[in-house]
Amino acid sequence: MHRLLALSALTLAAACTPEPCTVADNGDGTATLSCPDGTSATIANGEDGTDGTNGTNGTNGTDGDDGISWLIRTDAEPAGVNCVAGGIAVHSGPDDNGNGTLDDPEITATDYVCNGEDGNVGHGHISFPTASSTLYTTSETLPLGYGGSGVIYQEGSYVEQIYEQVGFDEIGALTYAFVMYDGTRAGCEDDERDFSIRINGTEVGTYSFTGGTRANIAFSDTITFPPVAGAGTNQQRYTLRIQALDTVCSGNGSYNWYAGGQFIVSP
Repeated sequence: MHRLLALSALTLAAACTPEPCTVADNGDGTATLSCPDGTSATIANGEDGTDGTNGTNGTNGTDGDDGISWLIRTDAEPAGVNCVAGGIAVHSGPDDNGNGTLDDPEITATDYVCNGEDGNVGHGHISFPTASSTLYTTSETLPLGYGGSGVIYQEGSYVEQIYEQVGFDEIGALTYAFVMYDGTRAGCEDDERDFSIRINGTEVGTYSFTGGTRANIAFSDTITFPPVAGAGTNQQRYTLRIQALDTVCSGNGSYNWYAGGQFIVSP
């Protein structure tokens, strides 16, 4: 008797269960809900809720190894194959052993500034860039070294210094050796970084490097050019400048010059 009543209740419940409503995607970000009783409704996504609070920052990664410094050294060059009447040898290279001195085995490049063949010393020795050099970023003027290894990335930026009593009324040749840090990343449409070397506002030479090395780069060369006259009351004041000729593309880093460069000038 009890079993018969239970089966009858289940059958009645199944017969009374309504048909489910259906949902159709309208293809425009909404859907239509339709029910057997003829009612329907359009469903759309609600507005996004406000963002939750940011999680705490993760711990900093371990510092990378320090890079190797590049050094420049000048030595007197005796008369011989490199300079008939003697002169100056300008050496550059990495400080592999970290002792702060450019040792002979560390020299990777050497340029020579020679005396005239009559033995007269026809050159002036200038340290540039130095810690006293001016660094101009097109928006502000800073001391060289500001920002660590990278602060420059815009066309027109430069490092500059003024020198009095250089010893010549005009300059027509120079040998330079200096070091930059390339903190840029490859990936710009043009990764070539170009620079102008200027004396009293006149471009006397250019140099370049391909960005993305993330390393120190040493530059050295000897160049000649039409004589540039000195300025000032004694006609012996010279302003040396290295200026950027292009801009690093957005987000691809920057670069800087190191103090300790050497410029040897002659008429």
